Amino acid sequence: LVGKVKNINLDAIEDQRLGLVFNVIISIEENCLSTGNKNIPLSSGMAVTAEIKTGMRSVISYLLSPLEESVTESLRER
Repeated sequence: LVGKVKNINLDAIEDQRLGLVFNVIISIEENCLSTGNKNIPLSSGMAVTAEIKTGMRSVISYLLSPLEESVTESLRER
């Protein structure tokens, strides 16, 4: 499903499995989830786990980020 973030709570909540999590309100256009030949109705207040896209980054950028952080840190004046 594709949705749009409408609100993010400012305070994180401690979850035993996931650590700190934030309550988020997401609006979606669909009112059901299709899986194979079944349609599962969606309703307000259902709990979900969602991946929220915050930006785009290339694979090489992701792989080189630890090296970039090390170089940046080593160049700082102490």
